[in-house]
Amino acid sequence: MFTILGGPVLLAVLLGLILYHRSCPSKLPPGPPPLSIIGNLHQLPKVKYWTKLREWHQEYGPIITVHFGQRKMIILGSQKIAQDLLGKRSEIYSARPDFLGEHASNDLHTAFLTSGPTWKAHRAIQSIFLNPRINQSYRLLQDLESKQILYELLSANDFHGSLHRFTHSVTYTLAYGRRLPLMGASEIQEMDAIAETVASSASTLKAFFPVLESLLCWMKFESQATKILKRRQKKFFSENMRIGLESKPWCWAKCVQQANKDHGMDLTNLSYVVGVAYEASIHTTAIALEYFIMACVLYPTTVKRAQEELDLVIAARMPTFDDISNLPYVNAFVNEVLRWRPPLPLGLHHEVSQDDPYQNFFIPAGTTIVASEWSMAMDEGVFGQSSEFIPERWIQNPKLRQIGFGFGKRTCPGKHLACNSLFIVISRLLWGYQFDHAYENGRKIEIDPMNMKSGIAAEPFPFRATVSVRSKHRKVIEEEWAAAEKDSDVLLDAIRSMQE
Repeated sequence: MFTILGGPVLLAVLLGLILYHRSCPSKLPPGPPPLSIIGNLHQLPKVKYWTKLREWHQEYGPIITVHFGQRKMIILGSQKIAQDLLGKRSEIYSARPDFLGEHASNDLHTAFLTSGPTWKAHRAIQSIFLNPRINQSYRLLQDLESKQILYELLSANDFHGSLHRFTHSVTYTLAYGRRLPLMGASEIQEMDAIAETVASSASTLKAFFPVLESLLCWMKFESQATKILKRRQKKFFSENMRIGLESKPWCWAKCVQQANKDHGMDLTNLSYVVGVAYEASIHTTAIALEYFIMACVLYPTTVKRAQEELDLVIAARMPTFDDISNLPYVNAFVNEVLRWRPPLPLGLHHEVSQDDPYQNFFIPAGTTIVASEWSMAMDEGVFGQSSEFIPERWIQNPKLRQIGFGFGKRTCPGKHLACNSLFIVISRLLWGYQFDHAYENGRKIEIDPMNMKSGIAAEPFPFRATVSVRSKHRKVIEEEWAAAEKDSDVLLDAIRSMQE
């Protein structure tokens, strides 16, 4: 990018960077000493940089300052501090920094919108179809889609494809009124491509060097890739919104249109309210389920204990949502999956809207605040033996705070939908299947639990495992799938009836 800047302009930019660096206010939280201009960028690894942030938390404390180029970011590595600031002071800590979504959306992406009327309207409408009460009705669909996973795994070992299809189909059906029973569906392929591009676009040079903002704005600089992404995202959300509005049964698209009477947003805005809810749900839940499979392979004694509980409480029948309160170890298993490998290791950045003193520190208005879910999850003071997968910790200490859904007003609105999906899939897979390493030519294929992709989401690199049915449950799985109602119109009509 610097090649497009002339010599005098480049010199002015560099001088501005140096002056900005020298004028940094004092009393910021401690952190690694930065270099002029580049800050601490030279110390951050290109992959799994959240692990380096945890090392700095161990050295400098639970609240630290890290210089990403010119931009100062305050990183929170303690749940208590995150709750103090992002929760108790959410009125001033709920904004988003502009750079987070500028290259990833048309200024309409709910997750990236800064605080203001548009964001409040988006969240108000989303709360209508994502609140805890209405999520109870969605269990009908999650019941069916989880049964399809169990049935598919009887004849194939593609757990990655089955889990991924599940997350897409649950949310797409609710959003637009039609199931996605096949992994190869064009909607899945297109949404995957958009979501992956959004994740990689939500961090740019401007994020590190905000002094370039006015210059790039003056030059009307926007990459061709950004333009394509914005057009592609808008087209997908708009076209599927139309499909939802024209569908026969109830769906989120129709729900938001009705709810919009109190907000007066245009159809494009409404398409983002629905589309972002779909986009946000698909990968985080699928990532958590893949880490569940990984944990089952690496920690077989935890699987054995979970199956003992299931066999005692459930016996031969398939688990249902009615069993939640009777399966404490399975619930602990779900919480431990989210803690052991949080899908969003750094969450999504916040921005403080006014100067704020905290403890002995001063946090200036406009500072980017990062809640490091990874550092919190690996906090030895809270989670002893934090690198190990130990579901028992949640039973021994029921007051532990669930990891992975954010803080304050930015808490994930789809939390209840995600938790229901995780419970029904995890409980049924533990009940119905055994998990082991894959073998090739008689040799075990090892799994590296730290082999994760780097980005907003920490997806595991593809790994191999063997998922085999517990023979005593094969017949139940086959019978349940054969008897299941698979017509999305019928299911959505039933869901609508439950809401009335």
